[in-house]
Order: sequence, then C-alpha cells, then structure tokens
Amino acid sequence: MSVENTSHKTKQNKTYLALTADTEYWDLEADKILFLGNWCKTYQNKHIIDSLNYEVMPSPWENTEDMDISRKKAYSSYKNLIPHLADFMNKLHNMNETTKYWEIILGWWFLNFMSIMYYRYCFIKNFKELDIETYTTLKDESDYYTTHDCAEFIAVVFHNDKFVDDFNMDIFSILLSEIKTNTTINRNQPVYPNSYNKTYVRYEYKLPIGKKIKESLFNVANNVTKIIFKSPILLTYTYFPVSSFLFLTKNGKREIVFNKNRKNAPIINANKEKRLNLNIEFNNANEFETIIMKIITKFIPTAYIEGFHELQKLSKRCYPNSYKHIISSTGWYAYDLFCVFVANAQSNGSNLISIQHGGYMLTKDILWPNHELNIVDYLYTWGWSIDYSDAIIKKGAISKLNNSVSLMQNREKILFLNSAVPRYCTDFRYNSLFHDIYYEDQIIFVKNLNTNVFNSLKVRPYGNMNNAIDRYTDEFPNIKIEKIWEPHLQVSLSETRLLIIDHLASTSACEAIALNVPTIFFWRPVFDDFTDISKPIYDKLREVQIFFDSPESAASYINEIYDNIEDWWLEPKRQEAIDAFRNTFAYLPEDSDKWWLDELLSLV
Repeated sequence: MSVENTSHKTKQNKTYLALTADTEYWDLEADKILFLGNWCKTYQNKHIIDSLNYEVMPSPWENTEDMDISRKKAYSSYKNLIPHLADFMNKLHNMNETTKYWEIILGWWFLNFMSIMYYRYCFIKNFKELDIETYTTLKDESDYYTTHDCAEFIAVVFHNDKFVDDFNMDIFSILLSEIKTNTTINRNQPVYPNSYNKTYVRYEYKLPIGKKIKESLFNVANNVTKIIFKSPILLTYTYFPVSSFLFLTKNGKREIVFNKNRKNAPIINANKEKRLNLNIEFNNANEFETIIMKIITKFIPTAYIEGFHELQKLSKRCYPNSYKHIISSTGWYAYDLFCVFVANAQSNGSNLISIQHGGYMLTKDILWPNHELNIVDYLYTWGWSIDYSDAIIKKGAISKLNNSVSLMQNREKILFLNSAVPRYCTDFRYNSLFHDIYYEDQIIFVKNLNTNVFNSLKVRPYGNMNNAIDRYTDEFPNIKIEKIWEPHLQVSLSETRLLIIDHLASTSACEAIALNVPTIFFWRPVFDDFTDISKPIYDKLREVQIFFDSPESAASYINEIYDNIEDWWLEPKRQEAIDAFRNTFAYLPEDSDKWWLDELLSLV
C-alpha cells in the first residue's frame, strides 16, 4: 500500500473506493466508483448516485454459516482481549481490580467496539482478497475523534445520522492504514470543518419539569428510607411502570428502594499527545486482535482514561449508599456513573441482578444477553432459559407491563410499528444488504394494503432515522404518522385493533403478545437470524399465519381478515401458537406486581 500525504484529491487510476456515504470524500469525476458497502447509498444522496457509474462490493458473507462464524470470532476476540484491557486500566490508574470489575465499567463499550470493528474488518479483508486496484481518500489521523463516554460512542456509530458517516470514516481510515491492499491512499482533511470535533452529541433524555421534580422527590424519599431502615434492595433502570414502583416500595416492608440518577459522565476531552504513549500488551494475537491492540487507545472514551478520576468522584456522590442486591434492566448499558458504582459494589460483595429489558434471544446477537451474563449474578428473563456457567438464569416476568389489554370491537387503528436498522451494522444482526431491503419492504407493504386498511393505518417509525418518515411521506402524502415516543406505546396499543411488526428482535412484539394485542409479523430473511429458541416458535406462528416471509403476503392476508380480526385472533390453534410465544418471550402473570414483590422479598 502506498501512502501519500496530500491536501487534494488525485486521480491515480480509474476506480475510486468510497468508504462511507459522505460525498465530500468521493471523487465524483472518477470513471467508476466502488462502494465498500450498501451503507454508502442513502436516501439523501440518491440523486448523486443515480448519475454515477458505480458498483457495490459484494458482502463478505454468502450464507448463514459464514455470518455465524464471524459473529463467534468477534465475540471470541472480545473474550480474549478483555483481560488485557483490564490489566491496562489497572496500570494506567494504579489500581488492582479484577477483570470483572473493568468489564462492568467498560465492557459494554468494548463489546460494541469489537463487534463494530470486526464487522468492518471483514469488509476490508474481503476487499483485499478481491485485489481490485483503486484509489481513495482517508482522514488524517490528527482528525480522528475520541468520544467522551459510552453513550456518545453509541450515538456516533448508530443513533445520530449527523455524525455516523464521519465517525465510520475514522474507523475505515484506520483499518485501511493497517491492512495492506491494492489501493493508493491520499491523506486528506475534509473540505468542510469537522463540525462535531468539539461538540458533545450523546443522547440526553429530557424529562418534563413536572416529572423531573417528582422523580427527584422520589429519589430523596427513597434515600432517606435507605438511611433509616438500611434497605438491602436497590431498583434502578428496571423498566417497571411508575405504578409498579409505587406498589413495590409501598409493600416492600422497607426492604426495597428506588434510585434513578440521570447524571452523565463529566465531559473531558482527549489528550491525544498523551495517548500516543499508551500501549496495551498482548502476545499470540491474530491479525484482527493485533490491530485492535494497536489502535484501541485512539478510541477508548475519555471517561475511562482522562476523566476516570472525576467519574469515580461523581459516581460516589450520585450513589452514596451500599446495597446487598442491586437490580437493573438497562443500567449496565452506557450509564457510566452507575457502572462505576456497581463495579465497586460488586467488589464489596453486592449481588448484581438483571431483569431482561428487550426482545433478545429472538435473533442471533453477540451483544444481548452476553454482556449481562458476563457481569451479573442472576438474570431474570421474560420466559426463556439457557445453560450458562457464570450466572444463574431464572424465569421472570415482563417487567414493563402490569396488565393485559382486552379485545374491543370498536377499535379502528391499524398500527404499523417499525424499528431502526443502522446503515453501518453494530451487532451482526443484519447483513449489509438488509438495510435497503428493510426500508423498501415498508413501502411495498403499504402499497399492497387495500383502501380500507390504509385509511385505518398509522405508521410508527423509529423517528426519522435513515429518512424513514421522508420515505413514507414522499410515497404516500396522506399517510398518518405516529411519533415514536408519543403516545407511550402501551397507550397506543390500547387503541390498536391490529399491530403489524416488520422486525424480529422486537421488544414491542413481546409487549404486544403479553398484552394480547392481535399482531402480525413480517420479515424478509436475508440469512437465518433465528436462535435455537426462537426458530420453533416462529415456525408455529408461520403455520397459523401470524408470521410472514414477505411484505406482499402479509399485506394480502391483512386485507382478507380486516373485517374479522378479533375472531381470527381467538381461534384455538392460533392461540396455542401465541401462548408458546408468550410463555417463552413475554410471560406476564395475572398479577405481575404481586409476582415481583414476592420474588424480590425472597432475596432478603
């Protein structure tokens, strides 16, 4: 690989390699452009792409087996490297903590990082094997961005459309610098200023002022209860409804307290000069692991390096008390202050107990529930169970809900619930082709609905991520759109006659089935993404025409049953398949609050 340091784009040969969808880096005058992946093609840049002579590089994975192998290799590398990352952190901060201690604090970031990097590594390696002579433009190393904490990292690689291309350009630039290919490389600052280089972009949940005051008063009351009665059980980030929290704390014999602190890690910028001298030692690594150990200090969020001392101090202020049992659903993910508190608590003997919070185990995934199972002592699921040596798995109940919805003939709304499929894969759940297929299938589905169904339809996209709303309104100007957070999904489901879901790993699917809302799924498979647990369940749903393999077949069937949805849903054979799903993925006892109260008090 030849490397030139230039300040302008130079055309060395006929084919330009485009790494991201950021057209500022493309050579639009090239004879031909090779897109590294489908993520380069967006709804916004379609008008540019249509004018180009281009090809998209084939996927590294031809079948399910190939994808499964890569998924396992990525996770295996994570397990291989996490002890060495822990040793590095101990030396850096003059500490002597266990690997589990550091896995609690930064394991979620590192697992995401390894999954993201290995996915992109596979594309670069596949490109290398094709041995195509190209030229491209990479970002200069001085322009790479270091995120402040785990929440911001997740935002810039997945949630935030404004920054996702720029940050992925960092990743591809560094991988292409480390892997020799038949590509001539120019180092080039972007032609526009890096607008987010000093801008904090992590997601911040903004509570209404009234709710914020209530939550603060609730925290104070529970902290007083903890001090006076030495309550041994802490619930935080558990997804219990407010009514359930009130029931549990009121009837919990002062054994259960609640604390939900929404503060974020301090914002401290990276010291890039100091980081040049930081190295992680690891022998006997494969090529991918060697690259990771070489580049990782450029990416570790500042909360874990420059800001770790401040993070520890703020964590102690936010969580001043100790508990015998710490119970959470989402606290282990991207809440750095909570994770520091939990790591210290675990070192001092606290039991860590997780309650499932999403639709994992419905599809293959290296992120959920692996991270929880790596760090907690107990995991309450929504029904399923697997053998696992390091944590005790118990059948729990779906904690987000506490009552079912009765079927009502006079409902009219048909709710089409969508997800967010990232252009740049983060967790091996989606092949790179699936992004295009997913959004195309939404339009195909709506086009195949008859007029009566369309008039009753409301679409609930995951915001306007990937221009999801724009795609609908451009194609169907009169379509009704429901906001992702308004109304609350459970409220929306109580008004819904039929729910349509177009994705498998769906928390909402579990909620809907638990609440007994008539539901139809469709999913056009690229690969076999079912787990050993979910495949027989979905096979049963397919047999009774609840699950469909294409948007056309789902729409056609909905047109048929639209006038008689309630009777269709209650047919005994169909209810048998629904019960199989509910008992495995969405268990909801008749009195969920009482069930959880008895279960939590049994810990004392």
